[in-house]
Amino acid sequence: PAPAAWQNKTLMDLKIRAKWGVNVLAIRRGGKINVSPAADFVIRSGDIMVVLGDSLALEALQKL
Repeated sequence: PAPAAWQNKTLMDLKIRAKWGVNVLAIRRGGKINVSPAADFVIRSGDIMVVLGDSLALEALQKL
């Protein structure tokens, strides 16, 4: 799931690529999947994020 600190923030606000070096490919919310979400997409509790990055970046994200 998306980190609690990211909830109720947009992808643009989070600057995930710049800060973490990963790209958000898709977000699953309930039974729907948003592929290539827009920058104004707001992260909610329970969202599952599909991200692409190198192993170090992914390990860092898992610790959040």
